[in-house]
Amino acid sequence: MAIQLEDTDEMNYQELVNSFIFSNSLIKYPDGRPRTTDIDFVAYKFGFFILGECKTFSLDQIRISLQKFTVLSEFWNQLPRCEVLFFGTDSNTRINDDDVVWVTSMEKIQQGQTKTTGSHHVLIHRDQMTPRPRKEMNWYLNRMLDLRADPFIDPKEVALKINAEREVIF
Repeated sequence: MAIQLEDTDEMNYQELVNSFIFSNSLIKYPDGRPRTTDIDFVAYKFGFFILGECKTFSLDQIRISLQKFTVLSEFWNQLPRCEVLFFGTDSNTRINDDDVVWVTSMEKIQQGQTKTTGSHHVLIHRDQMTPRPRKEMNWYLNRMLDLRADPFIDPKEVALKINAEREVIF
């Protein structure tokens, strides 16, 4: 069986919604609720992963299901070359370079620098996240992929150099 790759730059948003509905209908609890979860994005380069979860703010906090948080935490704990990031936005329509997103990392959450509360959800307050323009996040995340995926570059050395030149991103 051959897999055919489609070469297109256009995103079919209806197909994205249909795919979400389809995949969440595959495994269900007896009451009909889905047992599956999705990860909002995965970026990958040469064995280095960035996993991201994006949420809109409600009452100045983002809400992540405990199931999803646990999955992301397990990835972060088991993959030595993995970064897990949580993003908050006031609206999913804010996609311009100068629009601000808020970000925190699994590392900060694991170290207790970001407080989490709730029993069925993890709640992360806006003031525990760092605001950054989307353009800056794009640059930083691309740089992270390039540097941490290259086996011939010491990411700690590069991070120290970038840190000396720029403010820490989050």
